[in-house]
Amino acid sequence: MAQPPLPKGAMAEHEPIDWGGLAAALLDRAHSLVPQWLPHGVERNGRWYVGDFDGGDGESANVNLQTGQWIDNAAPDEDKGGDLISLYARIRGLNNGQAARELMRDLGWERQSVKGAAGATRQLRRGGERAAGARR
Repeated sequence: MAQPPLPKGAMAEHEPIDWGGLAAALLDRAHSLVPQWLPHGVERNGRWYVGDFDGGDGESANVNLQTGQWIDNAAPDEDKGGDLISLYARIRGLNNGQAARELMRDLGWERQSVKGAAGATRQLRRGGERAAGARR
């Protein structure tokens, strides 16, 4: 049975994800996004400290706002990650692909292939802005 077409602007579950571009876009917004995601924290020395990534009190967990790396020192072997996509996934109970797609929707990214004058394909975001990491 054929699936109905997606509404205009909707993203298919299997659509490629620009992991590097998304991670960079989130990192550019880390100082505003991380406090939204983890509102009971405190910023100190370029890190956002929270009790844990489930909203607990304390400062045992932290996010480096320059690199996006995060760790809960109460469980350092299990509860850590290298970017804000994986942090968002951890907080929301998603896998990284689900988190990336949700974040792309939140950022208003629409991925479209566009042929340039030289015949090269590039990926665009809303408003015609070239996606981070896309080739000219």
